[in-house]
Amino acid sequence: MAILASRFTKYVNTAVSGDCAGNVITNDYFMDVTAAQIVLSDIIDIGILPANHTVVDMILIPDDLDSVSSIALDVGIMSGTPGDTVTARTCGNEFFAADTGARTGVIARMSKAAGFKILPTTADRSIGVKFQAAAATPVAGRIRVRVLMAQASPELQF
Repeated sequence: MAILASRFTKYVNTAVSGDCAGNVITNDYFMDVTAAQIVLSDIIDIGILPANHTVVDMILIPDDLDSVSSIALDVGIMSGTPGDTVTARTCGNEFFAADTGARTGVIARMSKAAGFKILPTTADRSIGVKFQAAAATPVAGRIRVRVLMAQASPELQF
């Protein structure tokens, strides 16, 4: 299993963070992948959920990454430190589980309840995209995740 880090999780491209509790901000995270990088169980460390923020909504916007239509993606919170491609890390599916939009380039809006219940923490966390089902015939393209988030207090439980 390999981990690919985007320019956002390497802190090359800046992610926006809120300055007032409850204000909703949007970050568009993306990464272009080659056909050779679309490998079962590999993870793209695509974006940052900044410290003291929670997810309000998310939209998965993948290109058509499989000419035979068998690929599926999980999107969730990753373990470990953002940008770390050496340490073994995991990727959850709190936002999308086995989403098939990358089979034809169809967008999807977050509908899993778990994604709306991500509590804020005092540290930045990674948002990951995992190739949950293999592409029969991988095609190069872009994976984009639009994250609507708001600043919130870690002491405020919901």
